[in-house]
Amino acid sequence: MASGAVADPAALAVIDHGQTVCLGAFEASADAILYEFDDEYRRRVKRRALAQDTTLGGSLRRLRLKRGLTQDAFPGVPAKTIARIERSEVTKPHHATLAAVAKRLGVSVADLASY
Repeated sequence: MASGAVADPAALAVIDHGQTVCLGAFEASADAILYEFDDEYRRRVKRRALAQDTTLGGSLRRLRLKRGLTQDAFPGVPAKTIARIERSEVTKPHHATLAAVAKRLGVSVADLASY
């Protein structure tokens, strides 16, 4: 509660069409509360975000999982490199890396980002 507001459970109110929970002067979004305390909700949010990821890394991850492969299943490409691409820490991998990844996945380099 960095805002300095003190939660008062006796003053519970749900506002904004169920989107905000108020405990006196303390307010929190229902999503934030669920994310903090509900493991399944967190997993659903993460799955949704990954499914909507339009980066090369997101496409690589979806295609890799669709093929049932782990990050260490790419000969000549360290698992750490695959992980960094999937997290979008590497946005422009070397062509040789992309070629090895595409070959293992059975797609062309040009098609990698379309999954």
